[in-house]
Amino acid sequence: MESSEEIQHQNLVQLNFIKLYLDEIQFRTHLLEKTVDIPTHSLIACGEQDYKNRDLIMNLMYIPMHQEDKQDIVLLQIHIQLPISQKIEKRQDIESLILQINPSLALGNFGIRDGCIFFRYMHAAGIYEKIQKEVITEIVLMCNFIVVSFIRIIEDIATGKITLSEAIQNLEQ
Repeated sequence: MESSEEIQHQNLVQLNFIKLYLDEIQFRTHLLEKTVDIPTHSLIACGEQDYKNRDLIMNLMYIPMHQEDKQDIVLLQIHIQLPISQKIEKRQDIESLILQINPSLALGNFGIRDGCIFFRYMHAAGIYEKIQKEVITEIVLMCNFIVVSFIRIIEDIATGKITLSEAIQNLEQ
């Protein structure tokens, strides 16, 4: 079994490959290496903007596993925090809308944590498997597309522009 440091190094190598792949498809990227303040290596990427021309900032990172667990896989998390301000009284409507949206998604899910709306996808791969360019590129593009596709309706609920019933009706069309 590899040490935690060896696994972290391997994750950094993989993130560097992902950075190169995303740079090729015109994403803006920045690799953050693990420090005292940053607990794990992370790749920040910006691709397509939303309908208000806001950057959708994507954070890609390998989730640290417990060292005592046998590690045959690694988990790559893709996390996008939606740049949405929400009215506190709309949280229940947002949660209800998310429950309507999530089952229809090809991958990933929307959620709310600490008042922030996010999209998250977890990709599992073999610990010794090199991430495939075509696979990770397609996954990243799909995640970005999903957020772009649903951000307006989520924001319309969050800001009170439309009601939950109107949003659900829009989803059904």
